[in-house]
Amino acid sequence: MTDDEFAALDMNERDFAIRWVKMSDDEQASFCRGLLAAIEILQRLGVLDDAPPSGEPAAA
Repeated sequence: MTDDEFAALDMNERDFAIRWVKMSDDEQASFCRGLLAAIEILQRLGVLDDAPPSGEPAAA
């Protein structure tokens, strides 16, 4: 990411980017696993636009 790209981020995005680069590889992997699990649950609940039809599990 360039300085210009970083500057174009909003405050929340910048805060996350800074936290992300400070995480260890294990912390980043754990965060990603948790995020993927949360997305799958939100899809199953129909919260996200691309939610699968009711009763079908989301693709991993």
